[in-house]
Amino acid sequence: MDSEKFNNFAAGIQSIVFSIGLVCAGIWGIYQFNSNKYKSLDLELTASQIKSSKDNKPVIWAQLKLQNDGNTSVVLPLGTRSLIANRIEFKENGDIKSKSKLTTSNYSFIFDESISSSDELIIDTNSNKKLDFLFQANQIGIYMIEFRSYDKTNNAYWTASTVIDVK
Repeated sequence: MDSEKFNNFAAGIQSIVFSIGLVCAGIWGIYQFNSNKYKSLDLELTASQIKSSKDNKPVIWAQLKLQNDGNTSVVLPLGTRSLIANRIEFKENGDIKSKSKLTTSNYSFIFDESISSSDELIIDTNSNKKLDFLFQANQIGIYMIEFRSYDKTNNAYWTASTVIDVK
């Protein structure tokens, strides 16, 4: 066999092997794309002061908006410390000092029909939910409100925070 015939034969084998490899890589890519589940949860926490209660203490309405953009459902555990509000003050040197902490004993969780009163919330793919919280602040001042949830099963930590000046 002369070198030209060998080159043609090798080029043909190379084309066949390359084509089979390309088809296999495509099949593997489609399989990986369809089998990889990822969680993507967007959280947005807003707060506003509403009319004061009878005893003139400020009432804060916090709303958590949840949007699942992933391709799998997200389980969001709700616990006794899911929502925390800290009244903060600034020291003379500029440091921040937490003055009082409000947790579940100080606020009411307002349910809608789609949310049961269980300890976890399931957010399906391409869906959104809103959670509303009302709580009475002890005093006027600046409050940092934080929502936290930790899913031990999937080792996922979700958090959102906002600041409100209660007057």
